[in-house]
Amino acid sequence: MVGRHVIQALFCLLIIFIVQGTSYPVECDNLLDSRVIQREFIVYSGESSHIDKNSSKSEPDQDTVIIARNPLNRIIYSVSVYCIPVLCGVLSYKLSKYFMQLSKSFGVDFHKKDKVKLPESIGLASAISFVFGIFLFSLFFPNHKESLLIFSNTVILNTLLGYVDDTVELSWSCKFLFPALSILPLFITYTGSTYMCIPLYGIVNLGWLLYVFLFALGVYFTNAINILSGINGVECGQVLVLSGMISLDRCLFSDEKSLLSGLMGFSLFMSSFGLFLWNKYPARCFVGDVFCYFSGSSLLCIGLFGGFIKTLFLFLFPQLFNFVFSMPQLMKIIPCPRHRMPSVIYTESSGALIVPSVVSLESKFLKSRIVYGVINLYRILGLISYTEGNGRVEVSNFTILNAILVRTGPIHEETLFKIYCTMQFIMCALVILAKCYFYSYSWGS
Repeated sequence: MVGRHVIQALFCLLIIFIVQGTSYPVECDNLLDSRVIQREFIVYSGESSHIDKNSSKSEPDQDTVIIARNPLNRIIYSVSVYCIPVLCGVLSYKLSKYFMQLSKSFGVDFHKKDKVKLPESIGLASAISFVFGIFLFSLFFPNHKESLLIFSNTVILNTLLGYVDDTVELSWSCKFLFPALSILPLFITYTGSTYMCIPLYGIVNLGWLLYVFLFALGVYFTNAINILSGINGVECGQVLVLSGMISLDRCLFSDEKSLLSGLMGFSLFMSSFGLFLWNKYPARCFVGDVFCYFSGSSLLCIGLFGGFIKTLFLFLFPQLFNFVFSMPQLMKIIPCPRHRMPSVIYTESSGALIVPSVVSLESKFLKSRIVYGVINLYRILGLISYTEGNGRVEVSNFTILNAILVRTGPIHEETLFKIYCTMQFIMCALVILAKCYFYSYSWGS
């Protein structure tokens, strides 16, 4: 009942803003006449600026979004904008519960002793709520309406891809090809600069290489969350950390798009949080590949829109490590099962404990120099377990979760989740601290 009243209240605020918003231009034309007022505070796409008292303009630029002096209008606008992420969270939570009741597709939670069946693909609720939030933002930020709708197309296409993957189980080759097709709207409509600023080097014109870079990023971001999965809450957990740190980064390093990109990051956080309440240990649903593809593409779109793609790329260093670590299996150098999630053992004292899952190889595979070199390298680094006997070799699957378990030994599923999310948070915090250092160094110079 409380959730229903919250949604109704938020919708009322949005409707009031839309109705009030039609009168803004008239009010502002009168209020901001330079012959009457020398200086007036305005809001441009979420950033503050001032009208030059020496300017001859009697009205703001066409692309400028202006909030009238009327305090009521300002309050309605501000409250409505910041309520959109909250609305996304409430909607995600309610839709998740609704989809769980309607779902006819179930998966087995292999890490529980009773092998309980849980509804699958509930991540669709989070995707719907986030896209709904983008549509609402397009009403509040009309200057960026075209960009927001293009990004929503990319997110929707990847959501569809994830739902298809949950239904028909696509091969790994399809998982790399289809995300590239889904980011075509970004390529076709991209009109930005091809220059990139590289720290400690300078500005470089990438030219057509920028499109190759964006193509690779589209494939990487879409699959980064999906590859790193397998325990309760870890998909939502990593997105919560990433989207939360995006919002913090936009607050600390503001620019002309920081408010909107920060709000989109916070909307992704709330949409994922509403789902996380159902997916956390012990899970009552599975998010499915639909959530992984949706969240990965959403992170990419937010990073491209806000112009902080390098920062976001560094935020995802654990996912990059997991991706590179997994390449021998993804490229079929080492046999790759469809699911590489950790295994479970049961003990009388501690109950269910998570251990690394393994893949079995015939000894003849080790005659290959590439296979032998890869396995020896990972053994030296302590990233995999290795057992040999009866003409066969068993190595743990090449994922970061299994690598953690190789180091820690058997632990509870919830403990593994906390360890990984802590690693993700530390990495993001280090990136922000490094940015603070370089910014202060640049200002000092």
